[in-house]
Amino acid sequence: MGESHAGGFELQFAKFLDEAPDVSAFAKNYLAIGFKLDYVKADGDLSTYTPDFIVRTADGTVWVVETKGREELDLPQKMARLRQGCADVTAASQAEGGPSYRFVYVDQEGFQRNPPQTFASLVAGFTEYKDDQSMMTLRQLAAEPPTIPTRTSWYLTDLAEARGKQELFTRQSPQKLKVLREHALIESAVSSNRIEGVEVDQSRVGTLIFGKPALRDRDEEEVRGYRDALKLIHEIGAKLSVSQAAIKRLHKLCRGDIWDAGQYKAKDVDIIQTYADGRSRVRFKTVPAKQTPKFMAETMELWERGLVEKWVHPLVLLAALNLDFLCVHPFRDGNGRVSRLLLLQSLYHCGFEVGRYISLERLIEEHKERYYETLEQSSARWHEGKHDPWPYLNYLLFILTQACKEFERRVGEVKSPRGEKTALVETAIRRHTGSFRIADLQRECPSVSVDLIRHVLKRLKGDEVECLGRGHTARWQRKPK
Repeated sequence: MGESHAGGFELQFAKFLDEAPDVSAFAKNYLAIGFKLDYVKADGDLSTYTPDFIVRTADGTVWVVETKGREELDLPQKMARLRQGCADVTAASQAEGGPSYRFVYVDQEGFQRNPPQTFASLVAGFTEYKDDQSMMTLRQLAAEPPTIPTRTSWYLTDLAEARGKQELFTRQSPQKLKVLREHALIESAVSSNRIEGVEVDQSRVGTLIFGKPALRDRDEEEVRGYRDALKLIHEIGAKLSVSQAAIKRLHKLCRGDIWDAGQYKAKDVDIIQTYADGRSRVRFKTVPAKQTPKFMAETMELWERGLVEKWVHPLVLLAALNLDFLCVHPFRDGNGRVSRLLLLQSLYHCGFEVGRYISLERLIEEHKERYYETLEQSSARWHEGKHDPWPYLNYLLFILTQACKEFERRVGEVKSPRGEKTALVETAIRRHTGSFRIADLQRECPSVSVDLIRHVLKRLKGDEVECLGRGHTARWQRKPK
């Protein structure tokens, strides 16, 4: 087996296929088999091309593999024809319920420099001549272990310590934890929707989250739907798989009865930024609608493989999954909200339950400008695989670190001298560096009554806060120490 000039590479590759755990079957494509493609050579002449291997993987996909020990003049033309051939055969096959056909080009030098252990890691590492080189964060992590930035290492160290304390804290003060769970549920449903411009009457929030009132409008439906998605994640935890089916289910819940809830986008959707003067620009071109199912399937596959093969720390993998999801942008609308649900869901798979007690969505809203800034930084040149993922990855690790610190602060003391809802108001007050109104505290503490907020302000007045006016719209501020 093998071409005379390949130096035994085809034999080496066949051995890899024979040992790869995710390869169901493979064959060397000899001339006698008759599988060949017509193509136009670089000089314009017509010729035929015989690919090297045919592989069927465990998921049923059929792969056509071209291996090369040396570069050829006509290689780009051959690969372009192979790409088109696979696309044509896939369209005909799937119309009858058959498998998809894909191709991969493997050069000898790259294969021997970084020998893959599975066929999936081979595909992730060898992307030359493909027209679908998007979703590059997880692919890059699969292909080559990254150098972890110093800041990332600091976050991971802090988070490892926080996880070690998690079980101790969750066994303490059941009443306090119950209040935190209820408060986090409200904050998450309200904040995640508010980031997207969806707001509801503050006086209705508690009823929407914990009651069953008749819904007044579309905004209330979306807040209620997000609550349902949160409850599903919290009730099932890590038993809810990170999969396409689960993601579509979360989208359907948080989008309610809208016509395309739970369905991938049918048309291409770009992310548009609009300026105050009316000008607009395409901030990011997302993955085309036709390619979305394929890319989402690969995203889920890489996530599962990353957890098993441990290319990087699970929290780095989690953040990379979130970045790639936002860049794929699989839905017409609601991608931001689903990305935050996906963050919470994948945290359970990494052994972190902090999102049950502290609202990650509220923390993201509080650092919204940094969210958009780092997302733009890390999505630039994502399609070419030349992006810098670390600004956004570090942002998410920062959010998780802040959540763990707040959780420890809130339940670290077994005995609390005051009620937990009073502590919620005091925490909200101390977060303000400038002036604020009672309405601001209501928005930040939706599970707390306005009467209790006024009571706390009255108690702190003179010592810690001062009132700058009169009436219910008066502004307050903390007194300098």
